[in-house]
Formats: sequence, C-alpha cells, structure tokens
Amino acid sequence: MKSVVQLVLPTLKEALSRNAELKLLVGDYLYIRQPQALELLIEELPGAEIRLHRSNGISFHPKGLFVSL
Repeated sequence: MKSVVQLVLPTLKEALSRNAELKLLVGDYLYIRQPQALELLIEELPGAEIRLHRSNGISFHPKGLFVSL
C-alpha cells in the first residue's frame, strides 16, 4: 500500500545513501495491489532491486529484514 511505502521510504533511502544493498520482494497478499505504491518505490529507490511476487491466490505473506553492517 502507498501509505506503508511512504512510512518506510525515508529509512530505505537512508540505507541506500550509505551504499547498502537493498532488495525488496513485494507481493499481492489477498490480491491487494496498488500500482502507485510500486511506482513510488521504483521512482524513489533507483538503486534498489524490487521484485513483485504474484500469489495466484496462494497465501504468501512473509516479512523480513536483513541488515549487513
């Protein structure tokens, strides 16, 4: 959702500014898709690898954070 992207965007941008490797896997859990949210990620995080997982109705709702210092 765009509201969630706007919440985490400052932290993700800060990580990229420190040359962190940023990989995001976003999904369509419960078929919630908001193209504006994906567009915002792509526009604001040009150094990130962003992929979309299509669930095809199968439950897939992981959360994870990996930090490399």
